[in-house]
Amino acid sequence: RILHRVSSPTEIAHLSLGTLVVMLVGFSAAISETLTVSFLGLYLLIFALTFILHELGHKFTAKYYGLWAEFRLSLIGLVVTLISALSPIIKIVSPGTVFVSGEASRATIGKISLSGPIVNLLLSTIFLILNTPLNISIFKAIFAWGSTINAYVALFNLIPFSILDGAKIFWWSKYVWIVMFSAALILVAANLVAL
Repeated sequence: RILHRVSSPTEIAHLSLGTLVVMLVGFSAAISETLTVSFLGLYLLIFALTFILHELGHKFTAKYYGLWAEFRLSLIGLVVTLISALSPIIKIVSPGTVFVSGEASRATIGKISLSGPIVNLLLSTIFLILNTPLNISIFKAIFAWGSTINAYVALFNLIPFSILDGAKIFWWSKYVWIVMFSAALILVAANLVAL
């Protein structure tokens, strides 16, 4: 019952299918690594959480502002994501989006758009901290993977183009966009150095 107040059966179905497709992309990205089954499972879990938490960030921010918000698959996005799962080079994860309905100001739309990349920047930072040079744990590669994936997802989504989050953030506040895009660039660079 509580779940139905937060979400609908339609959204749960769309989010579940979207997550499976995203995990296929994660599998294709991780397949070049020499991984045990349990490590592969952790890689895929991180990939799935990167996607789900980003979308839920949008959803719950919109709901905070009193708007209706639910995730829906997009046919074009689904096809592009499936092609990415087959491509050895280009990886685009965008099986759908959180649709928002209701009266909203430019600032509200900007904040809703900002919430997804913020989730990814926070996840990237947490994983980067866990992936310190002093860490000799067997999970070091997992932490590196989690930080890198989230940094790139944030950076991609912050591009101020078309339907991407960055376009709506830029439309709302160029200052906020510059700060967030710079933070994403720094995290991507930090992950490249940490490799």
